[in-house]
Amino acid sequence: MSFVTDLTSIHGADSLFRSDVKFDPWGKQLLGNLANLFIYEDEIKYILPVRDSTVDPNSVVIPTLLQNLRDSGEIRITPVVYDLSNQPYLDNEKVEEFVLHFTDWSSKNKHYVKNWVRLHGSKYIQDQHIMRINRGYVFDAHKILSDHKKLIDGAVEKIGINYMQFIYSFDLVLRYPLYGALMGANEIYLNHPIRDAYSPSHLSHRSISTVDFPVSFRKWASSQVNRATLDKFVKDLLMLREEVHKHSLTDIGRHLTDEETRDFLLQTKIPGSLRKSVLDSVNIAVTTGLAVTADLVAGVGASAIVAVAASAVFSQWSGNMPGSANKIEWLKWAIEWPLITKN
Repeated sequence: MSFVTDLTSIHGADSLFRSDVKFDPWGKQLLGNLANLFIYEDEIKYILPVRDSTVDPNSVVIPTLLQNLRDSGEIRITPVVYDLSNQPYLDNEKVEEFVLHFTDWSSKNKHYVKNWVRLHGSKYIQDQHIMRINRGYVFDAHKILSDHKKLIDGAVEKIGINYMQFIYSFDLVLRYPLYGALMGANEIYLNHPIRDAYSPSHLSHRSISTVDFPVSFRKWASSQVNRATLDKFVKDLLMLREEVHKHSLTDIGRHLTDEETRDFLLQTKIPGSLRKSVLDSVNIAVTTGLAVTADLVAGVGASAIVAVAASAVFSQWSGNMPGSANKIEWLKWAIEWPLITKN
């Protein structure tokens, strides 16, 4: 088992420590889940779209959070290159279905979507995006606009964003199955919640509401927003990582009891303030050993998007499709995905 994430998710977490961009509305959730991966895993892979094979994946600018972790030398940060030199084309008959579904989802969560597109319209993210792929979109945005203008006119009015913001979001979500094919069948994908906006019925993946880590640091990480600088956060995270590995608590799938969690944290050689903030975040009473739970998903409100994001944080791609399509090999299925047609 290995874990993969994407730049959209990392930008979301990174935005929480920046003063020059709008926060990702799903940022705290992403930061918490990424923290567990950074603490427990020896290698984190992230999908890196590039315009063609001439781009050196190790020389591109990446989010500061990821760069700081890579510079630490404690974790292998490995780009999984997605070469965009062969632009995928969309099946026009399927685009209308997607636009309608995406519009419905986005209009119900317009506050989140509006804040997310403001973040991704920032110079900080757009400069990195254009430098890597040399165009604004993976799919042919101008063709989508011209072929479906009336439909998209209604969509942008309903959601309250402009045409380019709609196409940017549309384009990003459509990459979900392409990334699935790139990763292979046995990867665990930390997906940005906006990509849950559309899950076609034939797209077979197993949603995993929780991945059991011995001790979850999700709530601790989320609690550091507005309390720690990025440098301080990374420093503390690496200290926690050192203790987890020193105590051989790296067996994913095993969850410590409340008592075991408390005993581990009290034995760690970390500053008292950091120990207390972690103990507080898992709701363990040090004096009595009682706890509410050692693994809570932090919520941000009673919105439909939160329900989706909290229950489908991770996806494990099986590569299977319904009916006779099951015979299609994993690395071929996305190319033959009904929404995408060959050039």
